[in-house]
Amino acid sequence: MPLKHSTETALIVVLAIAIATVGIVLSLLPDLPQGLYYWLALFIATGLYPLVLTPVFRENRADYEFRLLHWVPAAMTALWAILQVVGLFIDGTSDLMGWFRFLWCLPLVGIGFLLLIIFCNAVLRRRQLRISLLILAFILFAGFATVASSKRWNERLQAYLTHEDVHVPLDDASVSSGEVIAMASSSSSRASQVVGRSSSSVRTSSSARTSSSSKMSSSSRSSSSSKQGGAIGKNVKDLPKPKPPVKADPAPKLPKSGPETAAGVIAILGLYCGVLQVRVIKREDMVG
Repeated sequence: MPLKHSTETALIVVLAIAIATVGIVLSLLPDLPQGLYYWLALFIATGLYPLVLTPVFRENRADYEFRLLHWVPAAMTALWAILQVVGLFIDGTSDLMGWFRFLWCLPLVGIGFLLLIIFCNAVLRRRQLRISLLILAFILFAGFATVASSKRWNERLQAYLTHEDVHVPLDDASVSSGEVIAMASSSSSRASQVVGRSSSSVRTSSSARTSSSSKMSSSSRSSSSSKQGGAIGKNVKDLPKPKPPVKADPAPKLPKSGPETAAGVIAILGLYCGVLQVRVIKREDMVG
């Protein structure tokens, strides 16, 4: 059975969204060979999209023109690669690539939408609704592309993909972010140098002051110490000389009274021994 009107309308809307998305991605892709991997991923995705829908088209006996329209995103991706390869060998293709990427690939997206409008006009089923949706979608796409170009969103996204500097307006001049960072770093380095010089001058002045103050204090200390020493010397000279010590006379010896003490003691012991001997003799006579 043929495609239902609602299903066919939904597929047309999805195809329009796919064409717009591919246009946005192609405008952001970096040039070859740097953007080769991104292009391969996009080309595989745009090639799988109609292949996945092929069974649905066969089962519902969709128009061949409608089937071919689903290869428009893949054709846009292939055209981008052809222009890139030609640009590697032939100079002067930069203008053509600029036209290709203008406002999210607006010329190619416009051609895709125009083909869809022609198909919807040829098919009488819900013609007015489909054409109105396509025109509204294209106007919204063109408006967002213009805003993105004025806000420089594409350049920022490309810089994110390629890790390059972004050129941003600064005082009505195109200056890259790397230059801005360099200027900021140079100004900061100059400021640090000025601060370092001022701090070094302050340190030298403070050290000179401290050295001069230390010299003054040392000189004042030496002068005061010399003055104090002179005053002490004068005071020492004015002191009276000490008198020699007076020898004391020895104490007079006491006069002797009676015999010597040692002789007296010996005599007493001798008398005592004599008395004891006499008593012992008497006791022996009495016992005998």
